[in-house]
Amino acid sequence: MKRISSEVKGERILYICRLMRTKKVFSFLVCLLLGVSLVTVGCQNDTSSPYLPVLKESESVYPAALAKGRLVLDDNCLRLKPFYVFGKGTLLIWPYGYSLKTQDSKICVTDTDGRIVARVGDWIKVGGGEITLDIVEKYLGKPLPENYPGPYWLVSGVIKK
Repeated sequence: MKRISSEVKGERILYICRLMRTKKVFSFLVCLLLGVSLVTVGCQNDTSSPYLPVLKESESVYPAALAKGRLVLDDNCLRLKPFYVFGKGTLLIWPYGYSLKTQDSKICVTDTDGRIVARVGDWIKVGGGEITLDIVEKYLGKPLPENYPGPYWLVSGVIKK
């Protein structure tokens, strides 16, 4: 019978411990992602009317950046949440004339012509750029309610998936 040195045994035990720790971390991350997904889906059934911050008048000049993420309903407002962000995401400030409607029990954002440009749960790209609270309030023409923290994104338009 071949004897294994204590050094080799120690290396094997260390390898098994590292493997077990990796599996635990992986399991934790999978559970965390599933939990976040379920919470996001659960918010879509909110029966109260969400707050949709819309510009008080049409703008001709917008920032020219691009943001991508999932449109989520969080604390009764629509936010853009990139796949890598934990937390609330970015509060979207919509162009003049945009509004909300419900279709097939999903909350939808419509443009000035009444066309649906996005639904809660969609992965979207939005043009525009990040702005500060004072600029948000200037464009809205009124103070933003306190329970809607930033960051804020001035939406110039929605690009489907």
